[in-house]
Amino acid sequence: PRKPVDARKLNAENSTKDQTEWLGRIKLNVADAQAFQKLAGVGPVLSERIVRFRDALGGFSSVDDLYDVYGLDSSVVNRAKPVLSVDAELVRPLCLDTVSFRTLLKHPRFDLETTKKLMRARGRGVHALDAVLFRSRLDSLTLGKVRPYLEVCSSL
Repeated sequence: PRKPVDARKLNAENSTKDQTEWLGRIKLNVADAQAFQKLAGVGPVLSERIVRFRDALGGFSSVDDLYDVYGLDSSVVNRAKPVLSVDAELVRPLCLDTVSFRTLLKHPRFDLETTKKLMRARGRGVHALDAVLFRSRLDSLTLGKVRPYLEVCSSL
């Protein structure tokens, strides 16, 4: 006897294959809203929301950042992953040595507790980002999310 075919799984596989064939790659940090509308399940509202979220972040550091776009279903992201790419070099990090508390708090990756910990760890001087991150005692998940968006800009 034949195994029953899961139509949803088959459709998802075919949809991904079809998207890959006709879309090519979508570069998340340079694509405009119109490019995102080519993805199955993404219309004009969601495509604009993706662009606004990317701009608020300062660029995507990973394709997985799309999971944080409000209203964008994870199944849409999962189907689209084969055609998405990220150039993390295009991320615009914040200067930890000069950024204000308020500016850091406005960034989507920094909640109140994370911002407080980083500002306390920064203290009066910043010489090395890794030292500040270590002193902040942020958990590894939070560190992974905020690290791409921080840099030390001043030199000794």
